[in-house]
Amino acid sequence: MNADLFDKAQEVLAERGQDMAERASNATEYLLSGLIVCDRCGKHFVGTAASGNVYRYRYYTCWSRNRYGTSTCDADRLPAEELDEAILAGLLRAYERP
Repeated sequence: MNADLFDKAQEVLAERGQDMAERASNATEYLLSGLIVCDRCGKHFVGTAASGNVYRYRYYTCWSRNRYGTSTCDADRLPAEELDEAILAGLLRAYERP
């Protein structure tokens, strides 16, 4: 690769803020988003939320259901708090074994 071209590309990336070392990670409060697969339509579950009068409820919802409604996929929404806690507890138990 041409060194001048490489240097110019680095300048353009720096101007655009595209330095990968300086990018913030895309943290999400949904640990399992994209990892759970819907057994009805095969799409992945994504993190969603619903607000009640007082509380905010977090769920994992099938992508098809979230995008197109229950007529496309009628899979239940999964409570995120309970699922996250169960998975983390299972992982901790697995790592505690010798």
